[in-house]
Amino acid sequence: MTRPPAILLFGLWLAAYSVDIAAQDTSGQLWGTLTLGFPRAERYLFEVEFEPRVQVTGRDDWWSVDTTPAFEVSLNRWIEFVAQTYVSRTAQSSAVTSVEVTPRAGFRFHVLNNLLTMLPGTHPLGRVGFSSLSRIEWRNLSYSDDTPATHDSRFRNRFEVKAGVNHGDMALDRTIYLTADFEIFVPLSGDSPERFATKRRTRAGLGYRKDRKWRYELFYIHDATRETEEERFAPAANIVDFKVKVFF
Repeated sequence: MTRPPAILLFGLWLAAYSVDIAAQDTSGQLWGTLTLGFPRAERYLFEVEFEPRVQVTGRDDWWSVDTTPAFEVSLNRWIEFVAQTYVSRTAQSSAVTSVEVTPRAGFRFHVLNNLLTMLPGTHPLGRVGFSSLSRIEWRNLSYSDDTPATHDSRFRNRFEVKAGVNHGDMALDRTIYLTADFEIFVPLSGDSPERFATKRRTRAGLGYRKDRKWRYELFYIHDATRETEEERFAPAANIVDFKVKVFF
């Protein structure tokens, strides 16, 4: 049995939050994500993520196409090792294109549930799962004009929560779930234009696990940045991201 009040309250909160920040000086972006996943032996997950992005409102017009191969392994019930390589080509303007190659590595720590076990659908997960994803990334950007290439390192930490709506076990088919997370980006070293920018990202969304193979998620994402440690965080982007996940 579904729980309409939970979905309705979540939708009202999301709509109110979107309206509140829409009036601020931010850009609007649309993202679409296709993730192909290959879980093996209930411990390993190989993924390839394809993500086109486009800015639809704001001062600048740009679009990008991102590809991220990833590998995850469950070290035990509570910890996963995560390794990724983010590759992005961005048309920053009609004259300048940038390419970013960013390796990442870190760990995901779970409370209550190990969400990697959700993939094969063989383990009970419970209604609520919390996790924290900590990563170090090494960013390398090159440009099509005379802009010098830039390099920097950055720490990222994301707190995640998922809650089943119509089932007490999120590993069951036809499960609707709510998902939200908060991520902080902290520059460590480097010479990119974002050297002194710290970023915060908040995501909230609704997911549907059709079966073992197919998942769908719709996210609202809000980015905020600051250029110096003394500044307050200012809204930077409002984003809608539709994700399709296919596991083989």
